[in-house]
Amino acid sequence: MNRPDIFQYYQQTKRDHLPVFFRGPLVHDVLYNLAECLLQQVNESEKIKNKVLSAFIELAQNVKLYSAERLVVDDDEKEVGVGVMTFQEVEDGYLVCSGNLVRHDEVISLKEKCDYINKLDREALNKYLRLERNRSIDHGLDGGNTGLIELVKRSNNPIALDTVIVDQDYSFITIEVKINKN
Repeated sequence: MNRPDIFQYYQQTKRDHLPVFFRGPLVHDVLYNLAECLLQQVNESEKIKNKVLSAFIELAQNVKLYSAERLVVDDDEKEVGVGVMTFQEVEDGYLVCSGNLVRHDEVISLKEKCDYINKLDREALNKYLRLERNRSIDHGLDGGNTGLIELVKRSNNPIALDTVIVDQDYSFITIEVKINKN
């Protein structure tokens, strides 16, 4: 039998100080339980806890909505995205990270958007956020396409985006944001 080496996964997550690591469909119940676990790991002010939680939820929503890997998880046959969520404490902050499959044609625009957002100062971020919200209202879109903007604005840190080509159709993207302790 060719089975996974669970102990190896356990050791690696422990070595990498990953108290929260999840791979699977990001349904509401899973997100709630992961968020509860995450908050128990953050020994900071309510303001910092809220920033960490907000970043975690935003990245999880991105996976849930935009992952190319989909899974039917309930009787309504509603599909949700499948991906990876991690949380890690580092010396001066907390790293919240998501990963999921996307089609190759989505990677360039996502990289361009992250690069653009990362270059904006606070005032420009607020202006761009208003613009994207108005654009989504004008086009009748849910969510407003503002999550990455909110991540940078709330964290006061840039978004790190990495990609790995998986095959001829898909890439695996990793989005990470740091929440400072102070």
